[in-house]
Amino acid sequence: MKFRLVVWLCALLLPACSGDDRIKVVVYSPHGPDILNEFERTFEARHPRADVQTLNMPSGEILTRLRGEAENPRSDVWWGAPSSTFSRAAEEGLLEAYRPSWAEHVDPRYLDAENRFAGHFVIPQVILYNRDLLAPGDAPADWDDLLDESFKGRIILRTPMPSGSMRGAFSWLVAWKSRGGHDLAAGFRFLEGLHRNTKKYAANPNEFFEAIKRDPDNAVGIWNLTDALFQREEKGYPFGVVIPESGVPIVIDCIALVRRPERDPARAEMARAFYEFVTSLESARSLMNTHSRILTRLDIPREQLPERLRQYSFTPLEVDPSFAAQHEDEWMRRWDREIKPLPR
Repeated sequence: MKFRLVVWLCALLLPACSGDDRIKVVVYSPHGPDILNEFERTFEARHPRADVQTLNMPSGEILTRLRGEAENPRSDVWWGAPSSTFSRAAEEGLLEAYRPSWAEHVDPRYLDAENRFAGHFVIPQVILYNRDLLAPGDAPADWDDLLDESFKGRIILRTPMPSGSMRGAFSWLVAWKSRGGHDLAAGFRFLEGLHRNTKKYAANPNEFFEAIKRDPDNAVGIWNLTDALFQREEKGYPFGVVIPESGVPIVIDCIALVRRPERDPARAEMARAFYEFVTSLESARSLMNTHSRILTRLDIPREQLPERLRQYSFTPLEVDPSFAAQHEDEWMRRWDREIKPLPR
């Protein structure tokens, strides 16, 4: 009789008796399935009660989604987007203040003054080409070469409006060409020339990679160094990269906790644990060695960097990052309104 009573109680209290007491952590991120699936598995192995749910989407789409969910937030962690995008979210009250345990090991300019987001990766934007079809000497050597007549109809770009990295690259190039805003016309002449030589705007990264790989005109494009190396080493794409001597746009890729006023304490603690785990020194080894990410942390000795990262050195374009970030939305709206409709 006692045994039957226990069975009957378990039927009524099935979740508790089945051990289904996992704590959900929803992560919005543009980092792609390779990174997201890996860290979902490793974190859940370390935290058996965690139920990590990752949603991969462009960074611009994440911000739009967070705005729509402001009254009823569904996510806990936002992992990945340029600092300019996080800054807009922070000003709109969408992020929760949190100072990571490793903050003292990061240059203060990579941290939000109010601890609403923190820089995780440094992402240099470079020129990409198919090294199986195009000799290094025939690839563009610097940014102005992309406007040359010889590259008309040979440039492939990621659609910039939903892509945080491309928006960041465009805003840095405008700031650089306009000499810090003193000649905006020059900055937009550069974007216009780039547009006129562009054959295609890819809707997503995979479409971009395949276009560079297969285009019969030996296409070139703009992409971030770390992912270009990852796609080459891990996926076999025949990508060569050019580090322009003029310097490169730098995107600071960030992480934050999403503001949830009614957050369950256990869920809040698990979200912070996930944040700390993916930004830890332990995780840095995988992000550097497997995914070619360049971390903002200063407590990683250079000799610990994988060889494929150590062999590249780059100088940022002479741009005030805060100026470029401040005007990014304005300049991208102007690109969408004035340059995108121009014939190619």
